[in-house]
Amino acid sequence: MQFTIDVPKWHIEELTGYKPQTTFWTDFCIAEKYCGKMGIIAAVKDTFNRAFAEWRTDKIYITELALVLNHRAWAWSDVCERLKKELDEKADKEDGLSLEKFRVVVASKIRDLYSKLYYVVVDWARVNLPPDDVDYFNATID
Repeated sequence: MQFTIDVPKWHIEELTGYKPQTTFWTDFCIAEKYCGKMGIIAAVKDTFNRAFAEWRTDKIYITELALVLNHRAWAWSDVCERLKKELDEKADKEDGLSLEKFRVVVASKIRDLYSKLYYVVVDWARVNLPPDDVDYFNATID
């Protein structure tokens, strides 16, 4: 029996030329999709805490963690926009759109969490990495 996990492709290499070195993209996508009773917010936080604790002093890994967090925030921003558009379209036709409003709120919270975690990494790296590593970090995330 084969177990397959469907994870969206991270197009970072096509967009920027950066070749991923870690499984961070997959890790966060799995946390989002298979969070179970833990809940998506807690699963993302847990995945972040583990990755950050283990890899924050490795310039390549901490840089890629920042890239992944930023791209996940943008992905969830796109979800928010799509859900808001759907909500606006339905609002003209129906009352009581509480489930749709709830989806927008949840997607916004996930987007905001990824954004917050991105800045945690950026702030930490710029203060704590050696100067040459900070140069690599800044050049890669910009």
